[in-house]
Amino acid sequence: MITYLIFAGNASHERIQSTVKKLRHQDSDCRIALIDSTHRKSANELHCDFYRSRRITPGDWNDEMMALAAVTEAFPNTRWIARIFSLESLPEPPPRDQHFDAWIDKTGYFIRKTFLSQHIRSFAAMQVDHHHILDGVFRGVTDFGGRVKYRKQEHQFATLETTPIRGAVDVLSVLHPNPSWVEYRGERQQSFLASVGIRHAWSHHTSASALANELEKHEVKLVLNEIWRISPEIMAALAKRFPRTRFVSLNHGATGWFSTLRPRQHYKFLRLARERENCFYGTVMPAGRVIAPPETKVIEIPNFVMLPSIVSSREGGPPTVSLISREAQIKAWGGAVAAVEWAAQNMRDLHVLVSSADDSEGRIEAHIQHLEELGIPVIRSQWGNWARYLDRIARSVDAHLTATMTESFGLVPMEHCLLGRPVAGTDAVEWLPARWKANGQDAAALGRILVSHFEQGVSLGEQARKLAKRVTAKNHRILKKNLTTLLDL
Repeated sequence: MITYLIFAGNASHERIQSTVKKLRHQDSDCRIALIDSTHRKSANELHCDFYRSRRITPGDWNDEMMALAAVTEAFPNTRWIARIFSLESLPEPPPRDQHFDAWIDKTGYFIRKTFLSQHIRSFAAMQVDHHHILDGVFRGVTDFGGRVKYRKQEHQFATLETTPIRGAVDVLSVLHPNPSWVEYRGERQQSFLASVGIRHAWSHHTSASALANELEKHEVKLVLNEIWRISPEIMAALAKRFPRTRFVSLNHGATGWFSTLRPRQHYKFLRLARERENCFYGTVMPAGRVIAPPETKVIEIPNFVMLPSIVSSREGGPPTVSLISREAQIKAWGGAVAAVEWAAQNMRDLHVLVSSADDSEGRIEAHIQHLEELGIPVIRSQWGNWARYLDRIARSVDAHLTATMTESFGLVPMEHCLLGRPVAGTDAVEWLPARWKANGQDAAALGRILVSHFEQGVSLGEQARKLAKRVTAKNHRILKKNLTTLLDL
């Protein structure tokens, strides 16, 4: 049995009635719970199985959890609780033959009632921004050991099944549950480290008890706290409890930018690297870029970069540049669009492939509309699935452009270069040749570099590939050396 949870908000009586009728028609055995913003005199006519009225903040995580707890108590025999976000677009139930604890898409989510009952207090204790309810559910289910399928865009699934770690582990990377990363890049990183004798595994847990259990069970020697997934307080407690295990708080961003975004964690992790013998501050950039007191232990853990096993060849077609749309202002998406506009004015038939992150598409619409009004063809693609995205780049793109103001490394430009696609970028992408870089605030200068790339053609692609192989080989040597050093301490 499925219990559907609806927050009525300001919806009209007729809209709610219509939705209830559709749900009953779709599943005659379902139960329907309605949380109303104000009591309706004709509430009985809605034919709900559960009705509550109270003043709520739409989208507030605390209200979300209170409603889920109330429904869980009211319907003890239900199998799923389904939260509907839109009265016009009803979510499809999970397939009966797949055992997931949560099933999420943009219209709402299903969560297994037994799993929710077991972890409702932990869910309620989470801090989730009201704009990211779906991501909060996803994070909670994975944190508490569940299995989840998350469809963020149409035909774009991100699946995470908690896979048990087997045997002893040298290096445990603790990372936000990003299925695309772990399933593709992470799998290849694991194979690379295994080839040099380092046993590596991934974890998505953040609680001290779950992590402590993994450290004990698998005799972990080194923990990489990637993108500061673990809080400074929990890392300090674990470091004290496991004095023979090394802990690295790994900052994946340029230090100035990341310390601006998360200053408290930045200074707490630096302090841990000074005060505790087995704690280190990690950076994907050269260690000297991190400014700290002399006794602070800072170590470089550079990016691992490798292409998928099979990549397509260029299929032909019009000259095409790829852009990545990012919501972070410092990535200067508008500057990249302006540079492309300049290039299109100075070469023939330029096409644009825009790969967008899951939640950024609404923010880029005005720029895309502007390019299309100018007659510049724009093709859209999703950035979510790593292997599929790179295959699309390989088949249909000739060059990449970024106007970014900050990069710790520049993984996207590097992957383009590995594919033989030259990049027009900024000084933030430090490893690019000087002649391929311009002031990120000078759109015309970036546009000139892009036009030059197209004029030089295939020969420039081979230069890009050789450059990328040199840089990645250096990264991998440093990665192996520094991980080995930490393991041997």
